[in-house]
Amino acid sequence: MQPTYGNFEVRGIVTGMLNSKAYSVGDTQEGQWNRIQFGVRVSNNAFVYVELMGNKTSKLKMFKVDPMTKKYDKNNYIMVSWDEKYSQKYKRYKYLQPVKINLLGFETEDVQLIGYDAAEYLRDNLKDGTYILIKGSLRFNDYKGDTQESFNINEIYVMDGSELSNEAYFAQEIIYVGIEDINRSKCKVNSKMIIRNFDGFDIIPYSFIINNKDSNMKSVFDYFKENIQMGSTLKVHGLIRNYVPITWTDEGQEIICGSAIKELEITGGNTSSLIQARYKPEELESNVIQGSPFEDNSQKQDRGVNKFGF
Repeated sequence: MQPTYGNFEVRGIVTGMLNSKAYSVGDTQEGQWNRIQFGVRVSNNAFVYVELMGNKTSKLKMFKVDPMTKKYDKNNYIMVSWDEKYSQKYKRYKYLQPVKINLLGFETEDVQLIGYDAAEYLRDNLKDGTYILIKGSLRFNDYKGDTQESFNINEIYVMDGSELSNEAYFAQEIIYVGIEDINRSKCKVNSKMIIRNFDGFDIIPYSFIINNKDSNMKSVFDYFKENIQMGSTLKVHGLIRNYVPITWTDEGQEIICGSAIKELEITGGNTSSLIQARYKPEELESNVIQGSPFEDNSQKQDRGVNKFGF
């Protein structure tokens, strides 16, 4: 079994940096941790909440990097003192998954920091009202029997302009379980995710949404119904929809007209990624899979949409 990876991209205006809970710290047996959380306003009534969490330890594992391919050699690493992790004498070694930050504009070089330092940097330098582009990893976790998604920052850039265009997208590999109607215009795509943990992998459920299946999205709905078998893996993409429904009075005032909506809406997929009946139903029953949690970062690439999508 292989873990299912996902990513996201969101463009909008920073909000919530002044909240007392935006930045938090704590301790574990291994060392300290910190986390920064804030909102990105993508339209007048829609927000995506992103986060970045890092750990601080006395020693840090750094891997040798091929200067040509930029790939990590997982068998060639050294342990470096935390205070020397950015030292030039270790320039041929890199820590896994640095966070790329540029709050000064594209004419300047990106800052690349380990997660712990990146969270501090954003706390000190990112301000409410800043127009930004964020790219990151989409993650799922089980919390008291409820699967929750989180949007974890890998890259963040200040952008020119301030016009909100409701740009919030995701791409995710799923294990297809089935599809069921909610009402005439909406259905659920039930799936399972294979998530890495310290001991191996967890299998957790998650339901995506297809909206307007009786109109422009009917082809996507039909494709799932007619072409995908249970246990198949497929890369899908779509919209992050975290918003409050609103309407307008005759005087032009906005009024909330329903409960907050939080969903990932599938709008298409990559048919070339489809592996039919990859897993048997009994393989998806257990919520724990034993195995090595290590996977090279290069295997997380190529999560985008291509011309073979539906």
